[in-house]
Amino acid sequence: MKLIQKIVVVLALALGVSATTVNAAWNTLVTVTGGTFGTGTNFKGQTQASVKIGTTEVNWTEFQAVRTYANGIGGFDISLVGSGNSATAPVENVNFYDACKWMNAATLQQGTLTPVYNTGTVSIGSLTSAGTVATAIVPSGHRLSSGNWVKVTGATPAGYNLTKPVFVVNATTFTYQTVVSGTAVATGTLVGTVLYTSGDTIPNVDATATGYRLPTEKEWEWAAWGGVSSGSYTYAGSNTANTVAWTRDNQPSLNAGAQAVGTKTANELGLYDMSGNVFEWCFDDAIPLYGRRVRGGAWLNDSGASRTMNRGYRDPAKEEAGFGIRAATN
Repeated sequence: MKLIQKIVVVLALALGVSATTVNAAWNTLVTVTGGTFGTGTNFKGQTQASVKIGTTEVNWTEFQAVRTYANGIGGFDISLVGSGNSATAPVENVNFYDACKWMNAATLQQGTLTPVYNTGTVSIGSLTSAGTVATAIVPSGHRLSSGNWVKVTGATPAGYNLTKPVFVVNATTFTYQTVVSGTAVATGTLVGTVLYTSGDTIPNVDATATGYRLPTEKEWEWAAWGGVSSGSYTYAGSNTANTVAWTRDNQPSLNAGAQAVGTKTANELGLYDMSGNVFEWCFDDAIPLYGRRVRGGAWLNDSGASRTMNRGYRDPAKEEAGFGIRAATN
C-alpha cells in the first residue's frame, strides 16, 4: 500500500494536480480542477466545481479499520457490514446507507474534518458552566438516542459530541451529557446537528462540511474523464478495458472476484479502478428510476458495464457483491 501511495503522489505532481496523503490509499485525495462538460459526456454543457477524489476504492482492510473504530466509539450500526475478496481488494456488499455512515465514521476517526451527513437539527437548551449537561428538544418524527453524535453550535467548545442520556423527560426531550470538557456558555438557543450514524434513511448533506463523503455522479464522471471537458477514452484512462479495468472478461480464473485495488493502470489523474473492479456508490437519486446512482462497472460484469459513459442505479438498501465505495471531499 505504501508503494501505491508513493506512485500516486509522484504521478499527481507530474500531472500538475495536488494530492494530500492522510494515512491510507483510499484517502489520498487528488484535486480535480473544475470545468464544463463537453461532447461525448452524460452532462454536456453542465459545469463541475473542483473536487477531491480518492485515488483508490476503499479496500477491505481499510474498511474494517474504520468499522472497528465506529464500533468502539458507539452509536454506529455498521459493525457487521461489508466483505472483501482479499485484504487489499475493494470492500463489497456495502449498501448506500452504510456507505454514508462509514464516511461519517472515517471523518470522526481522522479528527480534524467535519462530518457531511446528518439527519436534521435539534434545539438544545443552555449548557452548564462546566459544559457537560444540556437538554435537547427533539422534533416530532426525529430520533435522538444514546448513540447519536451531535454537533453543538453556539457554545464553546463546539463540536461533535457523543450524547449520553441521563433520563428521558418525555417522548421528545432528552437530557444528555457531552464528552467535551471546558467552559460552554450559551448565546441564545443552541442548535444541535444530529450526525447520521444508524438506520436506513437518505441523509441531509452539509455543503459546508469538510469530511469524507460519496461523490456526486457528476463529480464521479468528471474525475473518470480525467477532468477534461470531453470524453477522451471509452474507459477511465484508456480505450482498452483490460488496461484499466478488472471485469468478467479478464478474470484471472473463473469467479476470481474483485482484485487488489490499484493494480491496473490509473487514468490521467492517477485514479485507479474508475472502470471495473467494483461499482461505486454515488450520492445522487436516480430519478425517475428507483435507487441511487452507481458508476464504473464491476468484476462480475462484462467490460461494457465499465465504460465511462455507462450509468447504473441500485436499491440503496441492497448489499451486493460488486458494489463498493470511493471517497470524495470538498
